[in-house]
Amino acid sequence: MRSLALRGSSVTLLLTFTSSVRTIRSQPTTGPCVESFAQHLDSFVPKRMQELHLPGAGLALIDHGEVIWTKGYGVEDKTTGKPVTPETVFQAASISKSVTAWGSCDWFKMGSCRSMLPLKDT
Repeated sequence: MRSLALRGSSVTLLLTFTSSVRTIRSQPTTGPCVESFAQHLDSFVPKRMQELHLPGAGLALIDHGEVIWTKGYGVEDKTTGKPVTPETVFQAASISKSVTAWGSCDWFKMGSCRSMLPLKDT
């Protein structure tokens, strides 16, 4: 039951950032805008992780397919205290279904996907 709660919390955390990331999309991929948003994440993420009882999270800002910022928060293993880094690999588990559905909807809205074909054929 706890793992289901954590997965749900991960989705909440992901969706919380979605609207904020979209607001900087039209801005330059470096400079004050990205730095300012990264500072916002540095104050927001640890608080939100504590509220959701998440031990660790890894975040990346991606602009037009290019990773422009990464950071790890918290720990990947509570017993060893090993910190999360941008290189930490997380198991996607059930969250991949939500992320795929969300991305597919965006892709469809942009006209890049034809609704009658399976995604693998588009």
